[in-house]
Amino acid sequence: MCDHSKGGQKDTDLRPKVVSLSTNMEMITAFTGFDGGRSAKLATNNLHVEGDNYGVVEDTHQSLMHILAQYIRLKRMDDGTIQERKF
Repeated sequence: MCDHSKGGQKDTDLRPKVVSLSTNMEMITAFTGFDGGRSAKLATNNLHVEGDNYGVVEDTHQSLMHILAQYIRLKRMDDGTIQERKF
């Protein structure tokens, strides 16, 4: 199961969504920037980008998501399939 919530502003009140997710999920991974906010405190894993520039923080989050997705994809493939595919 995969679910997410995204806040686009520092003053966005994500607490209801994060609390709702935290009661239904065994593990929550947060991608945070700035001061981390409440999401960082509620998350099981917090991937925090130290910065105060939205563009830099969001671009770094996107890069991390691509790395994690590629890792999960490759982890589920056998070596022969990996050799045949172009990535």
